[in-house]
Amino acid sequence: SDKKHPFFIDYIVTNYFFKIEFQRGGLPHLHTLLWLDNFPAVDTIEGRQKITEFIDKFLDTSLPDQQTDPEGYKLVKKYQCHIHTFTCSKG
Repeated sequence: SDKKHPFFIDYIVTNYFFKIEFQRGGLPHLHTLLWLDNFPAVDTIEGRQKITEFIDKFLDTSLPDQQTDPEGYKLVKKYQCHIHTFTCSKG
């Protein structure tokens, strides 16, 4: 209910939208759209850097190291790597 910091971020969230979808294997994933009041400007280098830092706090596209994090590596390979099926376009 606290719109100033409801997502533990440093921006004021004025509205938000969540949508949960399930992949073919039943694994849920979440789409999120946030409207932020005091977000940095995209037309400055400093603003773009702050936006990149903000996004990097929530998203990670790296594959965990197989030697140091074998369980994380196995889970990402099993559930998060795209494999072409008959339902997707390859071209």
